Amino acid sequence: MAGSPTLANAESLTEDLTSPFVKYFETQCWNKNSSTPTPPSRNIFFLIGPCGCGKSTAAQALNQQHQIPTIEGDSFHSPLAR
Repeated sequence: MAGSPTLANAESLTEDLTSPFVKYFETQCWNKNSSTPTPPSRNIFFLIGPCGCGKSTAAQALNQQHQIPTIEGDSFHSPLAR
């Protein structure tokens, strides 16, 4: 991270930061009306990096090639951060 002092000082992902994404997938993407008593476990991938590094492009490619549901993190920013 020597090339980016800002990222070198950035906080790690925490439950407070990731829980809105997990909640979105639970309510919008994963079918809970399954006949199985316990739904299968799920994996969530977080693509993180500085602005303009290609996170959205990579997520779109994952969605198209592997039918992985994606959401754009910018939609979770406060109005002041937009």
